[in-house]
Amino acid sequence: QNNYSIRNALFLIFAVSGFTGLIYQSIWTQYLKLVLGHAAHSQTLVLALFMGGMAIGAWLISRKSRQIANPILLYAVIELIIGLLAVIFHQVFTSSQQLLYSSVLPGIENPQLATSIRWLWAAMLILPQSIMLGATFPLMSAGIVRLFPLQTGSILAMLYFTNSIGAAIGVLFSGFVLIDLIGLPGTILTAGLLNIFLALFVWFIVRGKPAVEAATTGETSAAKVAASDAFPYSQVILLASFLTGLASFFYEIAWIRMLNLVLGTTTQSFELMLSAFIAGIAFGGLWIRKRIDKIDNIILFVGNVQIIMGMFAIYSILLYNSTFDMMLMMMEAINRNESGYLLFMASSHLIAFLIMVPTTFMAGMTLPLFTFSYMKAGYGEKGIGRIYAVNTLGSIIGILLAVHLIMPVFGLKNLVALGSLVDILLGIGLIYLAYQKSFPRKFATTITVVLAFFAITNVIAEFDKGKMASGIYREGVLTVMPEYIAYQKDGKTSTVVVLEVEQQEQDNVMVSILTNGKPDASVVFDDEEFAPDETTQALLAAIPLATQPQAQTAAVIGMGSGMTTNTLLKTDRLQVVDTIEIEEAMVEGAKYFKNFSELAFTDPRSHIHIDDAKSFFSVNNKRYDLIISEPSNPWVSGVANLFSQEFYRHIKGHLNEGGIFTQWLQVYETDISLIASVFKALSAEFNHFVIYQSAKSDLMIMASQDDGIYKLDPWIFTQPALTSYLSRLKLESTNDLYARRIATDRSLGQFFDYAFPEIQANSDFFPVLNRRSPKARFLRQDSLALLQLPYFNLPIMDFIDPIPAPDSRYNFNVNESFLASTEQKKTQRLYELIINAKPMTTMQYSDDINVAIRDVKLYMENCRIMDSLDSSLLQLAKLINVYLPSAKAQTFWQTLMAQECYQQLPDFSRDFLDLYQAVGIRDTQAMLASVNSILLFVNTQAAVLDKERSVYVYMVALSAYLQQDRLNEARQLAQH
Repeated sequence: QNNYSIRNALFLIFAVSGFTGLIYQSIWTQYLKLVLGHAAHSQTLVLALFMGGMAIGAWLISRKSRQIANPILLYAVIELIIGLLAVIFHQVFTSSQQLLYSSVLPGIENPQLATSIRWLWAAMLILPQSIMLGATFPLMSAGIVRLFPLQTGSILAMLYFTNSIGAAIGVLFSGFVLIDLIGLPGTILTAGLLNIFLALFVWFIVRGKPAVEAATTGETSAAKVAASDAFPYSQVILLASFLTGLASFFYEIAWIRMLNLVLGTTTQSFELMLSAFIAGIAFGGLWIRKRIDKIDNIILFVGNVQIIMGMFAIYSILLYNSTFDMMLMMMEAINRNESGYLLFMASSHLIAFLIMVPTTFMAGMTLPLFTFSYMKAGYGEKGIGRIYAVNTLGSIIGILLAVHLIMPVFGLKNLVALGSLVDILLGIGLIYLAYQKSFPRKFATTITVVLAFFAITNVIAEFDKGKMASGIYREGVLTVMPEYIAYQKDGKTSTVVVLEVEQQEQDNVMVSILTNGKPDASVVFDDEEFAPDETTQALLAAIPLATQPQAQTAAVIGMGSGMTTNTLLKTDRLQVVDTIEIEEAMVEGAKYFKNFSELAFTDPRSHIHIDDAKSFFSVNNKRYDLIISEPSNPWVSGVANLFSQEFYRHIKGHLNEGGIFTQWLQVYETDISLIASVFKALSAEFNHFVIYQSAKSDLMIMASQDDGIYKLDPWIFTQPALTSYLSRLKLESTNDLYARRIATDRSLGQFFDYAFPEIQANSDFFPVLNRRSPKARFLRQDSLALLQLPYFNLPIMDFIDPIPAPDSRYNFNVNESFLASTEQKKTQRLYELIINAKPMTTMQYSDDINVAIRDVKLYMENCRIMDSLDSSLLQLAKLINVYLPSAKAQTFWQTLMAQECYQQLPDFSRDFLDLYQAVGIRDTQAMLASVNSILLFVNTQAAVLDKERSVYVYMVALSAYLQQDRLNEARQLAQH
């Protein structure tokens, strides 16, 4: 009875061990990617290091298993060492990384040697622990099997279940709870402390227990040995274990990529998918537990399991198109709120279960069956480690083949189909051997039907390309027509699609490039019309060029449409433009943008590199005058690291003196606190920054250590090719660039610290953006208010920013991609209507503005003073003082004050006119004087200010105090 209590305790312990093991795999991968990059080869090699170490550990134990007197005690020692190494991992990582970058890599000119050194460093960091993790399963299995030699199969199955279910829970708990609360360092520290606790607990329950010797070879479950005599092919069992591991990772890689297009390419979606995959394996092990010891012919049984597993994989192909419809129904039913987000996550998990679990449930039976069969074939407990190692080796080969060969060449569907074929043929082969190379006729018929079904299904079943390109997880719509798809490629890191859509009303064609269903860039093939984000793609090149006219070298992170690189190459001063793109299929897709991207491919100054950005800069050790970063949205897995403080610190080291770093950042599908986390990270590394609005919902941030970043040089408009290129976008002078300036570090540098003290700077180790941006996307949050700062009822940036943009910024071209553009045009027309007595316009104004125009015209032309005049003047002030230069604003208000009716206005109304004029000419002394006069009148005459005017007076006073550095009064006013 005591042994049974110990056994159950050890099962529980092994579940916790699986819990920590998946945390290690996840966290180590995230740490190493910070140095090795997120490129496909880096991702697979990190996984190969981890799993290779596991295979080595299992194989070593298999060779020495019988010589170990007490496997469970050794297991405890290994868990203790793993835990201790985890406790110090973060410190070891950061200190060795600093040494690597500061002392080792800078002295190495050969990129290949530098890459090899980084990989050797990565191996030294995780390979020893991975080897020890690989040893834990065979040690725990051997220890319990010695206690219960007649329950070998059941014990193996239970251990596979407990370890796998712990891992499935671990990936969810670490991803959704621990990392959010305590970051990567705290998460790996927690796992380490758990391992130490496990080690001590195991030592406590097994201390003083006599060692149990391993059974002699072939004696385990002796009653079943006779059944295995007909099958002496132990090497075939090893081969089968290898092949089923290979096929399983074909499935995992393919399913994750397939479901990315349904659930979204976020870290959270990946965690849901991984937990579903592992949970299926766990429950397969649990189901076989009570049956395995009763199976007469294991090889026949497992052969059938392999065939059924292959058939379920085919089922996942047949079901795939329907998952988009499931997501569509859920997106239509779910509200975009907090509880809705939980339902979205649960629904995503359910879809992952439907695709994965039927197949992985069968996969969960195979390793216990293969291990048990191998032990019965005469290898005893050393077969545990050997099967585990060979299966893991198959998984490694499966990953490498899937990512680097099969998926890019044959596509996602065929990757699943090939895995299915491997499993079906393996099952047929095992059954053939189990029947001593002679099939019963009825089974031959079954096999024929299975193969025919496989062949027919793979010919008939096709993935719906339109659904795959729809980005259903974002908007909940399926709008992409398959005939729009000009290019589709399942690349090594993402699925890339190029759409060519004929817009019949506009008589043009819009071309867009999508990554995993998310549009990353678009252009319109038209001499007059252009896509909204074309201005972003062009300005990311144009404004840095205007800011740093001496620039000769530039690097662009992210290919997109190729338009930014193309814009840079329209000048003759740049000598080198390096474009770094992680996905080769993206580069191929950019060719469809033709003249918008052609220089990226034809200009000899252009060099395209397929690599992760951080990895590229580390290995090549080059410096640039301009570095422009335009990756995908931060909610996309892996992208948030390009918005982290560590990345900004790293990129700063690759800028020449006076160099400029430019960062694209969207303000849609995010909230202001996440924007704050980015600015906190950026301002911690750069002395100066300027923010521009590049499109209706896009920001671009320019950062530098040099204070020359605030001025724009018009030289770019002397470049004929570039000028022609920009004029199509209504960008014809520096006025059109200055008009888009929102703020500088002088005005917003400390704002985010004061306004969001609880938000950390986005960091590789505390990934605020990576963890929270998917939720903001689902909730459809935005930070559009940040774009409206310069236009928020009064010209606030002219007051609080010591380096305001010049007044010439008001003389710019109308561009619909720029929020202020239309309002400025309407305000200019409004000015002419009133001051120059122009006739009424067909322009559409709001009802309040139409009333204001009427009231002011009556006041000026007929000397009529309406009751609504005060309100009307306020409405006009919010436009005139914001969208017109100070000289015109002054003219406007002086014209109103020069009217004969002016003296008939109440004193209160004249005070407000004085206030509007003071704001218009940006005179903060006069502003405060008018505010004091208004407040004195309110206090002495018991007058009442309506809410709208009260807020305006408050904002004026606050702006004036801030401009005069009277911070104490500003704080008192804000508190009041």
